[in-house]
Amino acid sequence: MDEKPKQGERKMADDALSIVNELLKEVEGTMLLRRVLLEYGLEQSEYNFDFMLELLKIYDECGCSIAFNQMMIKLTQKGV
Repeated sequence: MDEKPKQGERKMADDALSIVNELLKEVEGTMLLRRVLLEYGLEQSEYNFDFMLELLKIYDECGCSIAFNQMMIKLTQKGV
């Protein structure tokens, strides 16, 4: 089974998930699906900066202020 990547490493599936997310952006009504996919991807690859930024955008669009604030704290701790 795949090990979780260390900080700074990426899994091969990370790129595939990023592509799927970009494609789903063009389809109306897929924000929840994108959110679930990205949250799952972040569980598997917890240091993926791209997933964090995309989730931050989704949380902002949905008005999910608690999730937005928690993600901002994670990003702040990373030094962004």
